[in-house]
Amino acid sequence: DEVRAGSSPFHEAMDVEYRGKFLKWIQSWREALAASSSSASSDAAAEKMRAANPKYVLREWMLVDAYNKAARGDELAVKDLLDLVRSPYDEGTDEQVERYYRRTPEEALSAGGTAYMS
Repeated sequence: DEVRAGSSPFHEAMDVEYRGKFLKWIQSWREALAASSSSASSDAAAEKMRAANPKYVLREWMLVDAYNKAARGDELAVKDLLDLVRSPYDEGTDEQVERYYRRTPEEALSAGGTAYMS
């Protein structure tokens, strides 16, 4: 799969020791997958993981944004989130990917009450 700028699951850079441990784990996982499967079954394994793990998971920062907009009379963000959770395993539209398939925005990390669960 492609790697997009800002798509890292880590908010801060890993130190050298942790990065080494993480890369070692990734390598062992890839080796285990390769040892247990052919190319065709690797694709099946990837599909099985996608089917079991939603691409979109609601985060508090998403909800706070939608609630705040709705309180001002703009309910579109609430509708957008409802559409998103109706099909959380789908790839989503380009707009959904850009808006929701990302790390917590920096401004939400510093907002009271929204960073803890994001």
